Amino acid sequence: MAHPRVYDAQLRARLLEGAIAMADCGGAAGVSLRALAADAGTSTNAIYTLFGGKEALLRLVFRSAVDDFVAAQRAFERTGDALAELSCLAHNYRRWALRHAPLYHEMLGSHASERRGAELPAKVAGALTQPLREVVGQLVDEGIFWHFDPSQIASSIWMSWHGFICLETAQRAPRETMDALYQIHLDTIRRGWTHTPL
Repeated sequence: MAHPRVYDAQLRARLLEGAIAMADCGGAAGVSLRALAADAGTSTNAIYTLFGGKEALLRLVFRSAVDDFVAAQRAFERTGDALAELSCLAHNYRRWALRHAPLYHEMLGSHASERRGAELPAKVAGALTQPLREVVGQLVDEGIFWHFDPSQIASSIWMSWHGFICLETAQRAPRETMDALYQIHLDTIRRGWTHTPL
């Protein structure tokens, strides 16, 4: 009697890594189970056995992307200067979003929740903006930003970042032009929320 095949943790890791790479290039639609299995030297049965199916695999892919995105946002030196940290955060946010545009739009797209449940994009947006909420909270506490609800300020700032990036990726304007416009955009946001405009 044939024994069911056992798939190990190393294969699982390779499959997940391969799925992340595919999604990074083409979003969820770019993840082909047949191609993924072939690249890993296995069969699609391994994917169903290890992950339960494509949707379950995609959930892991996007959770991994969220973790990577948040870590990338936090990758700056803490100086105690909350305004400088806000600037670093804003540039790190845009840099990751542009490098991983298919993943970024997939995570926050209007149709994401239809395919993978209410977790996306609502909870994802909350996770992605946690670093921003922390810095904004510090700016409010220090009296640099107006004394409004920090979560509302952070939501307003995040929407402006997100809108800029969505328009940028749609227009495909020269990077140098968009770099300059983004800095103007950030300066305008900062002045708008600063208690004593700088």
